[in-house]
Amino acid sequence: GAALPTTTLFVFGLLFLLLIALHFSVKISSLTDQVRKLAQKIAILQSELDEQRGERGEGRAESKEGRGESGEKDHPSTIVPPYGAGESTKV
Repeated sequence: GAALPTTTLFVFGLLFLLLIALHFSVKISSLTDQVRKLAQKIAILQSELDEQRGERGEGRAESKEGRGESGEKDHPSTIVPPYGAGESTKV
């Protein structure tokens, strides 16, 4: 047995914290894999969309109507941050 009951409590507490750290490490690894796969799928879909637009000739002969100050048409890859700060970012 343990010399003091507090030693046993301390050891079990450390074991519990170690198990929690291991659990979150595994969870973060799986989420990292999911993010990588989703990013690859988005890149593939964006490439296919750009190819389709290129085949139809969109973006070259369009007038500047419906475009912002920068001259770019609103595009699905424009992301507005949920917190509303800063400019929108192009992906």
